[in-house]
Amino acid sequence: MLWALLGQPPASGFEICSTVGSATGRRCTPRQLMPSLIRLRDAGLVEVDRTGDPHRYALTERGTQAAYDTGPGKPEPAVLVMADLVGFTRFTEQHGDGAAHEQASRLTARARAAAAAHRGTVVKSLGDGVLLRLPPHTDPVPVLQALAADLARGEPTWQLHGAAHLGAPLRHGGDVFGRDVNLVSRLCGLAGPGEALVTGGDESMSVPGVDDAVRVRRVTL
Repeated sequence: MLWALLGQPPASGFEICSTVGSATGRRCTPRQLMPSLIRLRDAGLVEVDRTGDPHRYALTERGTQAAYDTGPGKPEPAVLVMADLVGFTRFTEQHGDGAAHEQASRLTARARAAAAAHRGTVVKSLGDGVLLRLPPHTDPVPVLQALAADLARGEPTWQLHGAAHLGAPLRHGGDVFGRDVNLVSRLCGLAGPGEALVTGGDESMSVPGVDDAVRVRRVTL
């Protein structure tokens, strides 16, 4: 629970559930989290902002230190890249779960090759998507474009939408956590078919769940 709040602005129960679900693959509800949040509050590790609806939660100084001590450790700079297959849900409905699993595995294999060419790794498969971790000074655009070009060949062909962000996610057990992971996921969801949103550009974009506007550039895949 503590690592889900690390590096985050005060978060609602729904946002905490989203982070926990993305990291563990398990669904949860704010009601299920409430007993744990109350215990953390009583221990002085979490503070609660009750001025709005819903209530929002943040780590105290003690909570931050406890998260570092018991959780994934210090943040590590990295370029995070997320890519999703466009039209995967429709494909699954038309061709079935077996064919969908085959295409998801194809995406992961191609992403692994594209990342490895730049000394990066696949952090995890997300079914119709993948999350990559690249060294902090890597340009993510060639990785995304190589992956898109690879998947545009063969049968069936696929379009991608994707995102990339230079941040400092928390690394633990081969996985990554924190607000930078949430940001790249939300940007990927906002990208159009055949497009990637890369942070650090000239366009100002409002991103759900992020207080400040995010500067991005649009890249054709």
